[in-house]
Amino acid sequence: MGMRQGARLMLVVILLIFAAGCAPDKDAPAKQAGQAESRATDTAAENREAWHPTVDEAVKAGIAAEDGRLLSVEKDEAETFVFFMARTGGAEGALGVASITKGEQGYRWYRAEAYHASQSVDVPFDTMSFTVKAESGHTIKVYSGRVYDPAIRKMNLLENGVLLQAKEIADPKSGLYYFMVERRKVPLESGAYEVKPAV
Repeated sequence: MGMRQGARLMLVVILLIFAAGCAPDKDAPAKQAGQAESRATDTAAENREAWHPTVDEAVKAGIAAEDGRLLSVEKDEAETFVFFMARTGGAEGALGVASITKGEQGYRWYRAEAYHASQSVDVPFDTMSFTVKAESGHTIKVYSGRVYDPAIRKMNLLENGVLLQAKEIADPKSGLYYFMVERRKVPLESGAYEVKPAV
């Protein structure tokens, strides 16, 4: 009987080891969620860095990867710049500016700039300016901000008091507006450009 009890004990131990190996991993859902999130992040990065046969496809892939809302696609010389608004994360509602790089493989999305957001209080509107550099090194100047007064529906960009551009508010809900100034028109002196509400 001693031999039989030993065999039974050995069989029980083997079954327990086998059962432990087959038991579900309590952390599996968290691991799977983390892996899915990592794959989504990798896919977003791949979409931004992937080459596409057309400018439109590169813009669509970039907007999808950034989870943004397209505002406009604008040209300066041979460069294409994409203006969009962030929809998620800490940058929600901020202005994003990217460029489309042209290469032998086609076109791809390029954004080296952080999102630009403004939040003022007790003013009808605010404004800021920044430079955006394409992957090629080509630069543009952007004037942007937010309108807080619902009566203001249009903004003007002026140079020494002379109207250069007039634009409707890009996103009426957030009050976001922006102007792109072409490289050859970027003022040498500070303060030459001014943003004011259209009267």
